[in-house]
Amino acid sequence: MPPEKKAPARPRGRPRGAPKVEVSPAPIPKIQLPWRPYQLRFINDPSRRTLWVKSAQIGGSTAVASRALQRCLRRDKHLVVLLSRSDRQAQELSRKVKTFISELGGVESKLDSGFFQATTVLQHTISLPNGSRIVAIPASPETARGYTGDIILDEFAFHQHADEIFTAAYRQVTLGDYEIHVISTPNGKQGRFWQMAHDLGLDNGNPGSQPTKGGSWSGHWTDIYLAVREGLPVDIEDLRAGCDTITWAQEYCAEFLSNELIWLPPELIDAAVDRECRMGPPELYRSGLYLGWDIARSGNRSVLWFDEVVGDVTVCRGVVNLAGMTTPAQLDRLACSCRRWRGPTSIRRAWA
Repeated sequence: MPPEKKAPARPRGRPRGAPKVEVSPAPIPKIQLPWRPYQLRFINDPSRRTLWVKSAQIGGSTAVASRALQRCLRRDKHLVVLLSRSDRQAQELSRKVKTFISELGGVESKLDSGFFQATTVLQHTISLPNGSRIVAIPASPETARGYTGDIILDEFAFHQHADEIFTAAYRQVTLGDYEIHVISTPNGKQGRFWQMAHDLGLDNGNPGSQPTKGGSWSGHWTDIYLAVREGLPVDIEDLRAGCDTITWAQEYCAEFLSNELIWLPPELIDAAVDRECRMGPPELYRSGLYLGWDIARSGNRSVLWFDEVVGDVTVCRGVVNLAGMTTPAQLDRLACSCRRWRGPTSIRRAWA
């Protein structure tokens, strides 16, 4: 049999004299985050303890979410706890972190990594494949003591029991290289946040060079004017025209107002707050309640208010929102409430 012919071997390399062709690697997509200088000052501050006095709606929470995620990406089995004033605000902070993860996952899909695709995202907890977690929950002394890791106190000037929360949080970051960051708009010349800002020279307007230093703490200050100068796309004149002087000074100019300018001082409001107060109807087992009907002048924004006398104070046990209901429908709800929570003496006295 004639020998089998072999296929000619493919030439290796570039044929002699052929032009050289350079192939560029596929571009790696980048997330274009419009970070502004005041945000970057906070995100990149190497201090383990920072305080940021800021205007409302300038992207402070977004910067907090970014710092929290960066800490967890750089460390295995690390924990960052975001403590907010309310459950709604905690969920909003968590949502910002989830947005970053979603965007980074889109970039990662081009790199065949799979890290962010393996991330577990729940309502209050984000678990990364490297064992790190971000937990966003409402602030209380109990929750602050329940975790050991980085702690970020968001809108801290408005936290109930702020002194107890700070003491518990600071205790939990004692060991290791854990960090604590405190961020808020001002809430009058009172409370732990104002005292900390005062100690860092952040309670009397723009301190000039930033960050300021005080002991082991690093201070940041950003009002709406500085934010706009550094790139925030806001029409200051239009924004100013829509609010009163006190709101403008405190919420946007980052000023700590004297409590003499506030009709209801913060300590009076805090003293009237009870954790058992609730929105919605009261529990069925309660009796002897006082019922009030707050009738709105327009827009049908009325409410039914249930109070209980405890000692020498009245405690709110329920608030039923009647927004959008016609007056006859509101009357029906009132009659139903009187029948359901029977207390004829209390009802008659409430309407006397």
